[in-house]
Amino acid sequence: MSEAVDAKDKELETLRRENAMLKNERDQLKEQVREATDAFKDFTAKEHVREEVERKELIDQVAKDSDGKLPVDALDKMSLSELYVAKMTLDKTRAKSFASVIAAHDAELKKPKPVSLTVGQWDPVKKEWTGGM
Repeated sequence: MSEAVDAKDKELETLRRENAMLKNERDQLKEQVREATDAFKDFTAKEHVREEVERKELIDQVAKDSDGKLPVDALDKMSLSELYVAKMTLDKTRAKSFASVIAAHDAELKKPKPVSLTVGQWDPVKKEWTGGM
């Protein structure tokens, strides 16, 4: 009978250890969830601040480009996507002069050209491959 009691005591002790391990694992998981939640809250707060800064800069730019036709109060009520539409509309309807066209062309020329994804070509004088990736 004492063997049966010893076996039950061992089983009980094993179950207590498993219970303690599971409690420890649960506490660790709770901490991980808490850290992940805090990181997500920080990220969303930073994203919100970035979006607000972008929105304010866009409002200022659209108000300036519209020459007072779009008041800041009206622009404050617009969403970010509506502000981008207003900016694109103003850019498209802006009168083009010869000087503005030349300035835009010069800006395009200063942009770096995309890298060619060709194999290149054989230079018979240098006897090596030139160009390409």
